[in-house]
Amino acid sequence: MKLRLLGRWGTSPGLALVYAHASRLIQHTGQQMIYLAGPGHGGPTLVGAGYLAGTYTEIYPHITMNEEGLLRLFRQFSALGGIPSHASVPTRARSTRAASSATCCCTPSER
Repeated sequence: MKLRLLGRWGTSPGLALVYAHASRLIQHTGQQMIYLAGPGHGGPTLVGAGYLAGTYTEIYPHITMNEEGLLRLFRQFSALGGIPSHASVPTRARSTRAASSATCCCTPSER
């Protein structure tokens, strides 16, 4: 066990918590927001959250919301020609669904 949790273990729980609450706010109120983050170890969390929310499948229809699609998602993760382990340009997101990683969360009036 590490004395200080960094990387995926330190980043992922916080990103997942903010993503879940931002998504819930959007669904219940129609709030428009942008969920931004820099590159880092949170990529896997946000890819997973985007997949579970259905956003990943909207952008990449071949990654379906069933066992076959989930296996495709797993097999392309951190593999040559697949998706990177960090947030990056090829890992696109839909900002209205809070499907990116977090360093800033703002509403249009705060920009």
